[in-house]
Amino acid sequence: MRHVRQAKRLAFVLTFLALSACGSGADRSATGTDPLLPFPYEEARDLDDSVLIASLQEIMKARGGPLNSRFDYTRIDLDNDGRKDALVYMKTPFQYWCGQHGCSMFVMRAGLETFELVSEIEPLRPPMIVANDTTNGWRDLIVRIDGRWSKTKDVALQFDGHDYPGNPEQAPTARTIAWNEGVIVFQ
Repeated sequence: MRHVRQAKRLAFVLTFLALSACGSGADRSATGTDPLLPFPYEEARDLDDSVLIASLQEIMKARGGPLNSRFDYTRIDLDNDGRKDALVYMKTPFQYWCGQHGCSMFVMRAGLETFELVSEIEPLRPPMIVANDTTNGWRDLIVRIDGRWSKTKDVALQFDGHDYPGNPEQAPTARTIAWNEGVIVFQ
């Protein structure tokens, strides 16, 4: 009998402690949040450059491009999500990524675990401006068209909700823009 009473008391005390810990609110953190709830939203974290290189190699492989291709890249937040996306300017081999009027550039969006190809734009020559102006939530890309059949001009490559135009020759002429109204890339 004595053991039964001790077991009942122990069960009562443990139940009381468990219920009081759950309902008292005494275990709330200094920020006033309940520690049993999920973690608050974490700020967007930038992926490492090695993830960009691996994603780029997958794209080159899928396109049948040489894996020893040379390129330059810059990381900049294009879509204002807190993650640095990537502009990748292909440089060699000449016949594969480049032609008489310039080379290909990949616009790649940083995701949670990898980079996704948004657009391939060709042909381009540096330098370019990542403008402060945005279209459909993405920054405009200003490039100079010259050495072709048409008159030399600066054009604005604007995001249409899905991608950037693939051929800058057909893009609208950019408003007069000073070279200090954005970030100059691939100088």
